[in-house]
Amino acid sequence: MAGMIDSYEAAVLDYIVSAAGTTVSPTNWWAVLFTAAPGEDGTGGTEVSVGGGSLYERVSIPSASWDASATLGQPSTIANDVAIAFPTAGAAWGTVTHYGLAPAGVEGVADVKWWNVITASKVVDTGDDVSFAIGALVLQLGDPGDTYS
Repeated sequence: MAGMIDSYEAAVLDYIVSAAGTTVSPTNWWAVLFTAAPGEDGTGGTEVSVGGGSLYERVSIPSASWDASATLGQPSTIANDVAIAFPTAGAAWGTVTHYGLAPAGVEGVADVKWWNVITASKVVDTGDDVSFAIGALVLQLGDPGDTYS
C-alpha cells in the first residue's frame, strides 16, 4: 500500500504545529469547539456560537504548547503538552461533540485545518467550563492502512 513513511509523517506534524516547526508554521493555533462535525473539505459543521452572551471564543495555543517532536507510529502523533481551557460559558453552548484547530482566532469553520471527535461529548450550560488536559488533543497523520483511535 502506498503512503508516507512514518518518519516523514512525524516530520510533517513537527513542521505544522510544534516548536520544532519552521517559520511557515503559524505562531499560534486556535482551539475550536463544535456541536456538529465539520466535513473533510472544511465546510459544514457547527462551531459554538459567539452570540447571545455565550462568552465562547477560540483559545490560542502557541506552537511551544505541543510536544517537542511527533511520535513515530502508525499513525504518527503529536499532542498538547499544556492544558487548554476555554472561557467559562456565559450561556448554554449546546452539546460539544468535536474539537478543531484553526490558524486564526476568528470564528468560521472554513479555516479549521484539523478536527476530531471528543471522546465523551459534553452538554455545556451556563457556568460550565470546558478544558482539555495535557495530552488530550492528539493530532494524527498516517498512511491509509494505519489504525486511528
